[in-house]
This record gives sequence, structure tokens and C-alpha cells, in this order.
Amino acid sequence: MGVRGLSTFLFDDGQFFKRSRLGQEKVVIDGNNLRYALYASTKGLNPSLGGDYHKYYETVRQHFLTMRECGIQPIVIMDGAYEPSGIKRATVLKRMRDKARLAVQTNTGNQNRIRVLPLFALDVFLGALKDLDVEVIQTEFEADAFMASYAFEAGCAVITQDSDFFVFPVRMIPLGSIVWSAEQDADSEAKYMPCEEFNREKFLTHYQMDQSRCNLMASILGNDYLPPSTFQNFFARIPLPKSKRISPRMKIIRGFLQWIAKEKDVDEAIQKILVYSPQRRRSWQEAKIRASLAMYGGQDIQSRGDPTSLLSKDGQSLPVCVLQEYRQAKYSTSVLDIFCNEEFFVSTLVENIHEESSHLCAQEVLSLICSILLQTCAAETVVVFLRQKQGMKAQKLDLTKDPSFNLETLRGLDIPRKIAFFQRKLNLKTVPMKSGSTTGDCVLFQMALKIWSRNTPIYSTELHALCFWLMIQLSLNSSTQLNAWFSLNEHSSLNEEERDKLNKLFQRFARTNLEMKSKAHKFPLDFVYKTNRLQAVMKHLETLAQLVKWDSAKFCMNQIWHGTLLFNLHHDLEEYRDVDNRVQALLSFDPTLWQVYQYLHAILVPLVDLTSNAGNKNKGKRIPKNKRGTPMSGDTLDANNLFALLSLEKENDNLPV
Repeated sequence: MGVRGLSTFLFDDGQFFKRSRLGQEKVVIDGNNLRYALYASTKGLNPSLGGDYHKYYETVRQHFLTMRECGIQPIVIMDGAYEPSGIKRATVLKRMRDKARLAVQTNTGNQNRIRVLPLFALDVFLGALKDLDVEVIQTEFEADAFMASYAFEAGCAVITQDSDFFVFPVRMIPLGSIVWSAEQDADSEAKYMPCEEFNREKFLTHYQMDQSRCNLMASILGNDYLPPSTFQNFFARIPLPKSKRISPRMKIIRGFLQWIAKEKDVDEAIQKILVYSPQRRRSWQEAKIRASLAMYGGQDIQSRGDPTSLLSKDGQSLPVCVLQEYRQAKYSTSVLDIFCNEEFFVSTLVENIHEESSHLCAQEVLSLICSILLQTCAAETVVVFLRQKQGMKAQKLDLTKDPSFNLETLRGLDIPRKIAFFQRKLNLKTVPMKSGSTTGDCVLFQMALKIWSRNTPIYSTELHALCFWLMIQLSLNSSTQLNAWFSLNEHSSLNEEERDKLNKLFQRFARTNLEMKSKAHKFPLDFVYKTNRLQAVMKHLETLAQLVKWDSAKFCMNQIWHGTLLFNLHHDLEEYRDVDNRVQALLSFDPTLWQVYQYLHAILVPLVDLTSNAGNKNKGKRIPKNKRGTPMSGDTLDANNLFALLSLEKENDNLPV
């Protein structure tokens, strides 16, 4: 979070920034800052509907292509797990509670003010960087000191919004100051991006400080080590500006800068500050101050040596191969939280305040991940912090001690044995593995559907919406991950006119429903909540698969998931009693599309445990006959005719069952 109020103080003043050009150089980028900023800048998103990942992916891609055009070599550094010391635990819990409170209030009316990142947003961000061969480093814990160390050694700038970097003795370019367009120098013709750079030397000179007193200033004003309220007694006893035009926080910062300028020795200044603290808390506060000063490091930033191992609470080492993959950002940071801290945090999605957290739909998967990671450790439970109503709760997950959970052994299994392990431990023996493709991501999707539907009430209309969504994605996008799953030939049966009609149908359902935006009280949260539960299962299954080195079991969400399309399709279909007839009417311009729809339905039906239709509240509107005058046959086609109609690439002659 940085130094409380320092960014506002400096930007309001304005004199400590100089115009600069970013180009033909290496830069360190605060990945967490950038991913949030790019998500906020992506146009046309509907954050309340579960994720329009393709738009976000394209935004990330275009920004990094602009950097490449300007000769910029980015090193993206991502935050890691939370420190085992627990120094930021209270801060993290407060953030989680605030996010939970906002997430359960989100709808299509307020989604631009309350932005809840969908669950796979980070994966899509990292996927775009991987596709462009951008170097990404995920630190074990807090990334600030690592970024400062890396930039100090490389002699390059850090791009970030974190106010801690106004203090670290490295070049700092505020992320918000960058103009993301390639400009051309009139003389050299080299391209660059206009930006501003913080002039730390001018700042220190203006307030008559050296670097050590600047570090103390940041520590006392309040950062992740010490909250701003810690030294209120001290601030009450130093001269503060009397102006009514500035806020109390700005008065404290200005007054303290004037006070610290008069102090020549940092140790003496610390003791003068602690005099006003309660006696029983002085030792603790001094230790926190010293730890904060050590983080900022002054001119003596230490080398960023990577630890060769990380230890659990009882001294067990995380396998080196897992640590190396973690540093390459192949795993969620929760993997390290589980191993080192025996607790982890899960984000709150757009959810129903009266229902449980979406992540509990995957509770059995989470328990299996924890059991595998801590199999050789003494721990018997792991605590997960997740949403309950508008707050957070701690829930214990029991660990299973089983010799078959040995991580090294599991990573050495071939794919069929890994699938068998997943089926056995997650009670998925009934999942039909012959449907569609047998690639890892497809099998994982089938497993996710099974776990989701047995833990969530799913009605036939919701299954039809999934089929319709998949059918449109498959027919319009021949190169997506979905086509590999369902073995469809990349040559569509649609002619140009029919493809244009399908594209218009897609555009109709892919944009925001204006009625939902203006009448937020009509926002049907239930379906969004259910699809977010599906995403939670997919996310945790993917983490489990990557942990056991099932590399092909990874979802490309920018290719397969379109939250607005899925939501609007369901919103339309739930108005009709005869959903098949409604789908036929929408696809009346091409009978083959109806066959595609039936094909997908035949695949998904065995995978989804449907709830009785008694709870499915369709309004039962009548629909007109289709444009060709006669209804299409709803009979199920035999496998050979279906494959012929679809020009399917298949491994066998039987429909998946």
C-alpha cells in the first residue's frame, strides 16, 4: 500500500516531477499495479458478469506491443505470498473485508464504480505476457524490496504507483504519468512514450533531508509495517500548518517533513518519537521501525539473492522444482501461503450475499491441494479466509495423510494415471472421458462441470445457455481452445451470408443489456453467482493440475469464456418454456447450427447433474415460428450423420457419451 498520503502530497505539489521519455531501455514494472490499471482502462468490460477476458487480453497485448515498438525491454515483477512473520496479516484481512463488502453490492448499474476483477484476470494478464515472450518474475513474498534491488543493480527505472518508490533510491516513473502511444523523436527518429519521472534529489534538497531521514519519514508516516495512527501522540506535539485548505493528513506530512529536517541523527530522532508512545509498546514499535528502515535499505540495498529453498512451519523444504516454477508465475501465490503459512486467502467474486463463498464449491479440490503440499509436514489442518455475508471468515480444511499424495511421485505419473488419480480422489469415476478431445484442458473442463453441478443446483435452461454459448464461440472462432476440445474442423459449414447473420446474433448478445444497466434491481444475480462458482472450480482444478505437472491442463480463458455473452443468452432463454424451440428460432437461418447445438448438448448432458425443473422459473413466453415456416426436427441425429454435417475431425465414429 505504500506510505499513506505521500502520493497525494507529492502530486498536489507537482514541483518534484520532471518530463521524461521512456524508450530504448530496460525497465522494471510493478506487475500488480499494471494489471489493475490495464483492467480499469479496458473499454466495454462488464465486470459484474464474470469476465470478458478477450477484451482484457487484447488491452494487455496492445500496451506491451507499444513498449516493444519503443525499444523498451520490460521486466514484470509480481507480488508473492504473505510474509510468514505475519507483518501484513492485519492489512491483508482489512483489504479482503473491504473487497468482500463491495463485491456483494456489485451489479450492472454500479459496475464501473465498483470494479471486481474476475477470477482469471491475473491468468489472462500473464498469458498475454507469455505470448509476447515478456520476462515475468514472481517473488516469494513482498515484491517491493526485490524490485528496488533489481532496478538498483540494473541501473533502470521502476514503473509503479506504489508510494514506497518515492523513498527507495531508484529511478521512479509513476504508472499514471505514462502516455501509452509511440511518439517519434524529430532528430534521431527513435520512438518513445512520454512520461514523468520523480525527481528525488530535488525533493530531498527542498526538505533538507538525506536518504536515511527520508526512510525514517516513510516509516513514521505509516506504511505496511506501521499504521498511520501509531504515532498520533507524537504528531499532536509538533508544529503543524494552520491552513484550512489542506486535509489533516497533509498537515501531518508537511509538519513532520519540517520537523525531520532539523534532526541530524536518525537514532536520536527515533527515541524522541518513541517518548510519546506508551512504555509497554515502545520496544515493539522500535522493532517495526527498524524493520521498515531495513526494507527501504538506503544507499546500501543488498543483493537480491534468491533463496535455494523455502521452509514450512516445521522446517520441511518446498521441492526445488516447485519453487522454480513458482518464480516463473506458473502457480497462484496461495501455493506458497499454504506451504509456508498453513493459511491462505481467496478473493471474493460477484456473489449472492446470502449464499456461501463461490470457492466452497471447490472445497474438495482445495483440500486435496493442501494435503499434497503438506503431506510430509506435521500440519493437520489449513485455514482458508473467505467471504461470509459482507465480511470474512476463517474456515479449516482437514488434511489427508496418504502415501499416494507424494508430490514427486505424482509429478512423475503419465497423463492417464494423473487423470485416474484425480477421478479417484475427487470422486469423479462417472465422468465420461471419451467425450470430445482428450487433451488435459478438455478433461479438466469435464471434471469442473461435474464438481460444479453436484455442488450447485443447475437447471436445464442454464445448461442450454452453456450449449448456446459454446456453439456461437465454436462457429465464429475456428482457432480457439474450444475447437480442440470438441474436435470441430476449422472450416465452418457457414457461407458468408450465414456467418454474417450469426455474427449479428453474437453482437446482439455480446453487448450490455441496457435494461439491466438502468434497472439494477432487476439484475439476476443467481446465474452470475453460479457461473462464478464454475470458474472457482476451474481455477482450483488448474492449480492442482499444474502442481502435479499436468502441463496441458491449463485454460485459455480469453479464448473460451465470454461472461456478457453467456449471461445475456441465459437471460433470453429463461423467458421461454420451450427452450429448444427458442434456440431453433434464433438459428433458423442455418439448420446445421442446430445440429452443432445438439452435438454440444449431447456432450454436456452426461457431465452435468441437473436439478429438477420444478425450481426453474421460466416465464413461458410464446415464440413465433421460425422464418422458414416449418419447425426443424428436434430428433437426435445418429453419430455418422452428425459428424458429416459438421465436417468433424474425429478419432472414432461414436458420439461422445
